[in-house]
Amino acid sequence: FALSLDGDEKSHDANRVTTAGRGSHAQLMARLEAVQRRALVLIVITVVTPGTADNLGSAVGYLFSHGIDKVILSPDFGGEWDRAALRKLERGYKQVAEDYIARHRRGEEIYFSTFDEKIRTHALGPVRRGVVCDMGSTSFSVAPSGEIYPCVQFVRPETDLRFRIGDVKNGFDSTKRWELVELNRKPRPKCEGCDLDGRCSNWCGCVNHRTTGDVCEVPPFLCEHERMVMPIADHVGNVLHAERNEIFLHKFYQDHLESH
Repeated sequence: FALSLDGDEKSHDANRVTTAGRGSHAQLMARLEAVQRRALVLIVITVVTPGTADNLGSAVGYLFSHGIDKVILSPDFGGEWDRAALRKLERGYKQVAEDYIARHRRGEEIYFSTFDEKIRTHALGPVRRGVVCDMGSTSFSVAPSGEIYPCVQFVRPETDLRFRIGDVKNGFDSTKRWELVELNRKPRPKCEGCDLDGRCSNWCGCVNHRTTGDVCEVPPFLCEHERMVMPIADHVGNVLHAERNEIFLHKFYQDHLESH
């Protein structure tokens, strides 16, 4: 069960409001316990914007403190990220990093996508395009009209109909569907030769298209973001690996441990 929750009241209510214009945090938190009881797996999807970047550490800590152990964080790739906002975001990631390390030391099993997926690419090797972002392959979205698109990122009024891969009455347009899947697996031309290729999130064709209009064109902010966050994630990994933290080793090196 995936729940959109941007952290504490300050961060969440900055952008997620009701139709009446009021923040939705209190209503959501009143139902969180019931959701946690019923969901076999609960994933929280958190968005950080330029306006909430300075509160990132508190926002993510709030989620973990409320028993949410799986957080998928996504920056607002369409936001206006100036240098000041990027510095706030970097400070926020460093605060999350210290909290992440402390919770692992206490024996808490948590998942924070921004760090875990970077560490995973170091421990297990680079990401192959089309595996993590499987738009149109094993995931897709249905618009209110009944049209089928390869991802929710494409479900909006101005969507290019080239990305319509079928509808609920007639099923998939197999030719168009698999053409898009193969397109998303193509190399990103501007990333060739970059040391971060294979560890970077340039594989998400949905985000690329949403921000640049091209599945294979990576937005400049993504490059800035990945260069900023990679050293922080690597620091987290190095600390916990050096300490032989059991949760950390089991999470990233389970097969290796079992084979020995």
